[in-house]
Amino acid sequence: MLNHGEREPSLVEAITRVVDAGQRVLVDRFDLARLDVQRIASRGLRSVAWLMVGAFVLCAGWLALSGAAVFVLRFYMTLPASLALVGVANLAGGGVLIAMGARRAREALESGGDA
Repeated sequence: MLNHGEREPSLVEAITRVVDAGQRVLVDRFDLARLDVQRIASRGLRSVAWLMVGAFVLCAGWLALSGAAVFVLRFYMTLPASLALVGVANLAGGGVLIAMGARRAREALESGGDA
């Protein structure tokens, strides 16, 4: 309802208001989408950081255990032989894990990524 001093808006003014409101809605939607992407990226970066820290700690532990195995084996064989045995065991274990990972990746690609 219009008050006494107001005039009814013209069709052009009404369309302008609708377009302005539509633009504001779009800008707000883009801002929301940007914030969502930033939140997801931040969470992903934190996850990657924790994975890297975990991988570093795991590698340090693996090196310590390998060193301990060499230390124990040197009482039963020469130092070069114990180093070679632990190295071959690490290579064999790593090769098996790589082969398993490659097989799973190939199966996942063949099944369309469902695996």
